[in-house]
Amino acid sequence: DPDLAVQGQYDCYFCRDIASLQGIGERNNEASLGELLLAFFHYYHAEFDIQRMVVSVRRGRPVTKLSKGWDKPRDKNRHVICIEDPFDVETDLGRYVDEQTLKDIVEEVGRAYRVLSEEGDWDKAMAAFTPPGQEAAPA
Repeated sequence: DPDLAVQGQYDCYFCRDIASLQGIGERNNEASLGELLLAFFHYYHAEFDIQRMVVSVRRGRPVTKLSKGWDKPRDKNRHVICIEDPFDVETDLGRYVDEQTLKDIVEEVGRAYRVLSEEGDWDKAMAAFTPPGQEAAPA
């Protein structure tokens, strides 16, 4: 298959025949796209354990920082928030995030959840990030 790509020891296959993927992954989920997005923001704001867990899209579930060896900072890899690169599983995509940036990310995810769940205002939820203590720029 010419679309098969191997990078080092990692299979980075990318399927270009989108029609062949129709129906894959369906689990009789009746939730709307909006409900799924709201659940995403809720999960990463209120349930995901940032201190102990790694986001793993490849596995479809979190794994522990300890199991990846990302439980302590190493060199420039801070491992404050860990996101496993699905194509290079030894790489933490969040490795350069510092504590202040993590605080901003958590606040923004929580704000998006609150705005969507309480007001249902997509534009407000997706507005540009304004650091705490700064005024939002006029539109």
